[in-house]
Amino acid sequence: MKIAGLYGRDPISNLEGYNLAAVLLFGKDETIVNVLSHFKIDAMVRKNDLFRYDDRFYIQTNLIEAYDQLNSFVEKHLPDKFYLQEDQRISLRSHIFREVIANLIVHREYIDAHPSTFIIYKDYVEIINANNPHGNGLLLPDHFVPFPKNPLIAKFFIQLGRVDELGSGILNVYRYLKDYSPGRAPQFIEDKLFKTIIPIGEILHVKNEVTIDITDDAINRDDAINDAINEAINGDEATNDAINGDDAINEAINDAINEAINIQVRVRLADEIRFIYEKNGLTLKSLITAFDIKRATGQRDMKILKETGYLSFVGSNKSGKYMLTKKGEALFGKFSDELLPDQ
Repeated sequence: MKIAGLYGRDPISNLEGYNLAAVLLFGKDETIVNVLSHFKIDAMVRKNDLFRYDDRFYIQTNLIEAYDQLNSFVEKHLPDKFYLQEDQRISLRSHIFREVIANLIVHREYIDAHPSTFIIYKDYVEIINANNPHGNGLLLPDHFVPFPKNPLIAKFFIQLGRVDELGSGILNVYRYLKDYSPGRAPQFIEDKLFKTIIPIGEILHVKNEVTIDITDDAINRDDAINDAINEAINGDEATNDAINGDDAINEAINDAINEAINIQVRVRLADEIRFIYEKNGLTLKSLITAFDIKRATGQRDMKILKETGYLSFVGSNKSGKYMLTKKGEALFGKFSDELLPDQ
């Protein structure tokens, strides 16, 4: 325990004993409650009952057991998909969420009484965690600098093989999410409360205008923005049998761009314009990092979306970003309360 830094001498009182990291890693449940009564992880499923929950698991145990319990909760409620890495099958779900759960545990600010929440919605998972921020805003793989917030806990989880190395979590989530939820990007938002949003599933649009939605219950959370784009692009020529909110954004993209563009690109374009709206503008570099695409692809996507009239490029070539035009802001602003994930 001394070698691991979990037992030592307090420089102020000069007393020897176990530190908080030791209690959190190995303590019995009653010991943890006595030492850190506010610590808990509240895991919930809100797919049908958005006001309360469909299922709930209250975790208040040591961090090693908490990691296993939260992973079991994920396995119970989230889908997995067949995936081969080279010639070996791996679980994309496991590779993504073991990183997310490890980050929740390793980087939490434990003296903050705000509870950790892990909430599974129909088409995304939202994790909120007490945090000691070093900067604020959206973290992207090529722009953030890892910072060891709980080095003793992080070191121990590395030794257990549950964390690869400092900063690997975000990189691995981006790596595997492009196959788990094609065309959709995770969000890691640094603030006093650290928020992680992991999209679940993909939406495919096929030629006969039937949308195949492979999220858990085929409900797209972004109905308002989808309908708005559809109405704005189709204008007076929109058909009376209006498009279902679940596929409106795909229909809008289909109507606004050349028929030769394939399904995968159409899905990506729909997510890109939504992402730019949510982030109040985005540089090309941030966009291509978030969506794991080449620079030329990002430039081509932005050209297509600018031609719809809802995006423009603001600023210099070096530091400028793509933003909604006034036309786009007026349109999207009507639905701002509906478009943002629940707090």
